[in-house]
Amino acid sequence: NSIVNESIFPKGVKKLRSRLKVQGLAVTKNGEYTFRISVKTDTDKDFKLVAELPLSVKIQIEEANITAKS
Repeated sequence: NSIVNESIFPKGVKKLRSRLKVQGLAVTKNGEYTFRISVKTDTDKDFKLVAELPLSVKIQIEEANITAKS
């Protein structure tokens, strides 16, 4: 799978909030994940690992206030 998204990550910044919608990325529970970013140019034979981005997932589900009618 390929995702094309241009982002700027300032040097020395430890936290950065960004939103990216990725179809097919099923995250169903809290945890720490790592995106490994690899690049392959037209002249390269293999992909080259250029970055590892940590992703902290915290899923919060708010219950709807449902009142039953009699």
